[in-house]
Amino acid sequence: GKKKPPKGVQIVSALQPNGWAVELALPLGEVPGFHPGTPDLAFSLAAYDCDSKARLATERTIDTVGRLRFAAGASALDGFLKDRHLQPSDIFWSRPVRLGRGSGARVLLAKNYLAAITDEYVYISLPFSGRAEVKDVRLADLSGDGRQAVVIRYTERGSAGAREILAVFRVEGEQIDRVFAAEVGKSQGAAHLDDKVSFLRRGRATDILIEAGAAVGFTEATWREAPAEDVIPVLLPWGDDRRARYQFHGDVYQRK
Repeated sequence: GKKKPPKGVQIVSALQPNGWAVELALPLGEVPGFHPGTPDLAFSLAAYDCDSKARLATERTIDTVGRLRFAAGASALDGFLKDRHLQPSDIFWSRPVRLGRGSGARVLLAKNYLAAITDEYVYISLPFSGRAEVKDVRLADLSGDGRQAVVIRYTERGSAGAREILAVFRVEGEQIDRVFAAEVGKSQGAAHLDDKVSFLRRGRATDILIEAGAAVGFTEATWREAPAEDVIPVLLPWGDDRRARYQFHGDVYQRK
């Protein structure tokens, strides 16, 4: 139409025996969602077949969507899957993530692994068996500095029952660090206790709010669980401490 093409875009085309060949070049810095280290980009493409010999009219439109994979990122993903004896079908969650300072990556969950893919890969093993144990997973800029963290709520199972953990992970260079972890649920058989988790915006930052939830099958008289020592203990509906709000400053959090 009458719209000017985006700045820096170059297009060349050539007639072929069966159609056209088209090449498109554009600055990656102008592409929304691109950061150095990003292994792939989402795209949508629309092709319009027009009759220009007579009155210009669109005869047919072809649409497609997908991902553009950079060679280094594709090689790193393949290397991770091969290293951990995984198949592409084992990946059940995957998102581009901002790492700050103009850098990015793709983070993914595959079985019990959390991995970050750039032109290399880094991963950690998580204490659950797979997709069925993950209740929620999201990206959040917790400290408001442009870096996104991976926040996962998952179930850990043991011989005496199970517990739900809310954990925060950050990608830092060649490693993935867990910078926060709290119990947000407990269960034994049919009895269970579920805390409420909310994410509250604070300017550019996001706070984590945990509130004591309802207990089914548990009472103050029958509760025999000792407070967790490896993570922040679960909040109890009959306790004095029923609400906790956590604010992040870099990788350090404070309770407010």
